[in-house]
Amino acid sequence: MDNTKISEYKMRDSFHNKRFGDLTDRQKELIRRFHPTISDDQILNCDLCNRYSKPDIYVSVGSSMTYLSLKDGRSDSLHFESVKGIVLFLRSLGVSAKTQKTILLFHYGDGTLDGSGQKRILFEDLLPKLSSRLKEANEELGQRNIVDACLERFMFSGTENRRQGIDAVVFGSPDCPVYATKDEIRDAVLNRHFRHIRTLHIGPMTLQPYLRDVNRKSKHPEKREVVQVKWHYLLTDIEKIEAARNRG
Repeated sequence: MDNTKISEYKMRDSFHNKRFGDLTDRQKELIRRFHPTISDDQILNCDLCNRYSKPDIYVSVGSSMTYLSLKDGRSDSLHFESVKGIVLFLRSLGVSAKTQKTILLFHYGDGTLDGSGQKRILFEDLLPKLSSRLKEANEELGQRNIVDACLERFMFSGTENRRQGIDAVVFGSPDCPVYATKDEIRDAVLNRHFRHIRTLHIGPMTLQPYLRDVNRKSKHPEKREVVQVKWHYLLTDIEKIEAARNRG
């Protein structure tokens, strides 16, 4: 069993079939955020969600459910999707044809829009070649409505066939979780600019090929069609949200 799954089981076991009054103070704070009228004698139910959904576990108090996405800091990946799926999604949001082409040029890195080019370029060499196009694309992709829609797809709910959304992102040990709610994350992101990020990004989320395979040596060339969405320093941003909440 991998470390991620072990962490999920530990978090589940820390809540499942537990009396609210017996939880740690940090656990109580998290649960009370979504179940404000819970009493010490109420029993929580907790289990893992299916591996295709954005939430990793759910916690229920009676018929009321809370869905949590668990992060352990070892990976900053949020989402995997085909580049064509992402381009079509952005097209549905009104993103220009030029920006769509920039995304494909950056993704394939071979001068084509479909990955058919003979020479594939390393990221370090590609970035300066596309710098002006990336700057223009990032400006368009940084529009509030686009960032909001991409947060929903990449972090909160997933694609159309994975529509069980999360209520909060949780880091840390089961006894001392650090968390931010969906609304807190959205507010924090939409009230910031991320112009310091030079590579292709939407808000704090960078888009990159799951596999560049510049030398054509991979046994899984199909992975070259997949975009990996990352949020670098997510834990730091969640900690900032929690600190602001505690100050307030």
